This record gives sequence, structure tokens and C-alpha cells, in this order.
Amino acid sequence: MRKPVLLACAVLVCGFLSACGALAPAQEGLWEELGLSPDQAVASADDREISAGLYLYWLTEITDGIRAYYSAQGQEADWSAEVEEGVTLEQYAKERALESAAVYATVENWAQRYDCTLTEADRAEAAQAWADTAAEQGGEDAYLAALAQKGLDEAGGRRMAEDHILYQKLCALAMEEGSGLWEEEADLAEFYTQRGYVTVDLVEVPADGAEEAAALFGRINESTDPVAELAAIRQERGQSGWPRTLLPGDGSLPDAYAQAAAALSPGQISGVVEGPEGFAILGRLEDDPEAVRLELMDQRLLESARSARMEVSQSYQELDVEALCTALEEVRKP
Repeated sequence: MRKPVLLACAVLVCGFLSACGALAPAQEGLWEELGLSPDQAVASADDREISAGLYLYWLTEITDGIRAYYSAQGQEADWSAEVEEGVTLEQYAKERALESAAVYATVENWAQRYDCTLTEADRAEAAQAWADTAAEQGGEDAYLAALAQKGLDEAGGRRMAEDHILYQKLCALAMEEGSGLWEEEADLAEFYTQRGYVTVDLVEVPADGAEEAAALFGRINESTDPVAELAAIRQERGQSGWPRTLLPGDGSLPDAYAQAAAALSPGQISGVVEGPEGFAILGRLEDDPEAVRLELMDQRLLESARSARMEVSQSYQELDVEALCTALEEVRKP
């Protein structure tokens, strides 16, 4: 399954915030503690402002992950400790968060460059999504309190949701032949080959079906067209989601299946491969560079974000990660 580079604030798009009980909207205290306001610019990427409200969401995500990592080892994060020469853990966290925020700024810059704009229908859809999610959270105040637990304010949440819509418009443009984001076949083929993508078909058998898997492999192996026979068996068994183009090692397949897929040449069939929940027989199909068109767009987008001209404000430089963590803990108290 494709993993888009822009995992939009699912606050509005997917509703990833679960209800957290009775929460007091403590956003004001959070921002006051940090000496920031949500709408002030803390940085810019190619002159596109990155607001504190947007940046703090990503910094919260990064610091939560870092603290969880150290906690699993029975330690507390020491933000002043060097994680590499000349870079403290605090600097590392702030820079990773800035990189993530820069992707959203780049989406906005690209949308402007390629004339992708939000329509009234788009804005109405985003507003309805906000209202629906707020209702699921128990009302506007409870929803804002839940956002604050992620270091996010209302404006930041709405902006991220709108960026998601712009990103989808960019994806549609990348699929439109002749557009400014359309990639030529030669470039797609080069990307497909260099990254190591494979296009495979697969038949799965439950863990108690070792003999059945062996029989299916025999049937496939005896066929004059093993790849076509594998596809026919998959269809007979009602297994959907295949064929698929994937990058071995990306986590979309169990390791044993991914290794088997990577070892095949087009037209070849694997043996019966044992996985964590059963067995599989895989078939390598001819390369399908067209299937990675959106992945190449994502790659271009990431490269653009990474090469963007970045400027940071004094408030960014003075932002204290330890103070943020302390403030978040207060916000998250039941």
C-alpha cells in the first residue's frame, strides 16, 4: 500500500485523536508558558512562513517519540546531551520537526506554483470535517483540548487539513498527462529500477495449510504459464489487493515474503514461503514503472523541501524543548 509523504494532520482528515475524557482547554497556558502565540512565524521555507502552531505539532510528535524511546530503556531524555558531534538532543529534535513542517510549507509553495487552489467546496468539506470531529470529541472545547495535547491549536489544525487537500490536488496533477508534474516514462523507469521496486502477485495460505500450499505450488509449477496460474488461483480463492508494486523492506510485507520477492526475476515463481501467519507463493511480474508515478512525485516533493531556503526566527532559537515537555505534561493531566 502506498504511504503518501504528506501524512496530513489526521486531526481533520482521519480523526486520529481519540476522546480523552473531561479535558480543560489549556492551550492558553501552553502558549503562555512557551512565550509564543500560535500564529507567529517561527521559520520559513523558501519564504513560506511556518507558524508556531504548525511547528509545535511536529515538535510534539518528535519529542514524544524521543521520550518514549528513552523511557523504554528506563531513562529520561537529556536534551542537553550530544547525540552527534556538536548537536544536542534538543537541537536534533528541533531540526527534525522543522524538516517535517517544511514539507507542508513546500506543499503550499508547489500548490501556488502549479495553480492548485482551494475551492469553496473544498473549504466547506474541511469545515464539515472539523465540525464532525469536534462533535465526536464531545464538543468544540473538548476538541481544542485534545488538539492542545498534540501541541496544536485550531488554526494549525485547519491549516494542516487544507494542506492535505492541496496535496491531493498535486497528486491528481501528477497523474494528468501534460501537466507540470507529469513525469516521462524514462524517468519513471529509472526511479523504479534505482529504488529497487518489484511488481509481484501473491497467493496466501493459512498456517494450518502446509500441505495445501505444497499442492498449489505443484499446480503452479506444472503450468505452462506459472504467473498466470498463480493469478488464477488467487482469484479462485477470492484474495484481493494483488498484484502490487512495492519496495522490499518497506514494511508492507513480512520479511520472509519481501526477501523472496526481491530474489525473483520477472516471470519467476517462489517456492512455498513460510511467514509469521501462514504461507505464501509469490510471482514476480514484469516491471511496472507507471505504478510508482505518485511515489516519484513524493520524492520530488521531499527533495524540494530538503533543499528549501530555510530561515528561523529568534523565537525558534530560544524555544526550550524541556519547557515544552513540561508544559505538555500539564496540558495532558486529566
